Order: sequence, then structure tokens, then C-alpha cells
Amino acid sequence: MSEPKSYLPAEEREAFLREGRMDALYIAESLRAGEEGDEDTAWAWLAQGQMPAEVLLALKWNLGPDFIRKKGLKTELADEAYGKGWMEKEKYTEKSLQG
Repeated sequence: MSEPKSYLPAEEREAFLREGRMDALYIAESLRAGEEGDEDTAWAWLAQGQMPAEVLLALKWNLGPDFIRKKGLKTELADEAYGKGWMEKEKYTEKSLQG
């Protein structure tokens, strides 16, 4: 998979890479792309990393499961938290803390 267009200055990008802070890089790139008015690239940067389950759940409620799929967002963390098929359920139940 190729990376989306970068809007960050080279030195800022290199600092994230040097420190191994990939999720922070993806967020910074997304924010910068959004500031430049490139919404598609902003979402493409977010799709590079893992979004917290709570964020994906909020996206589902506000924009629908098809939006999450269309943007190519990774759902592994939400699948673990809410169970497989959580995007198709009107209500979800979190994984039991027991057992």
C-alpha cells in the first residue's frame, strides 16, 4: 500500500519517523491535509493506523458503517471491543469482562 500525499514539512515528518511514532505521524499528516482542504487525503492518512474502538463507534453512529468501509478504516480494535459484526448491529454489547 502506498502512502497518501504528505503535507508535513520534511523535518517534522522525519522527527516522527525517527521516534517511531507512526500513529502520531498519521494523525499529524491527516490534520495537515485537512488544513489544506484535502479531505480525501486526510482520511487516507487516518486509514494507515488503528483507530480507537470508541472513535469508530462514534463514526458509525454519525456517518454509518458504509462510511467506515469506504474510507478503508481498520476496525480490528472495535471488532475486539464490540465483537465481530458490530457495524451491522443496531445495538452492540461490549465483550464481557468475565472470563
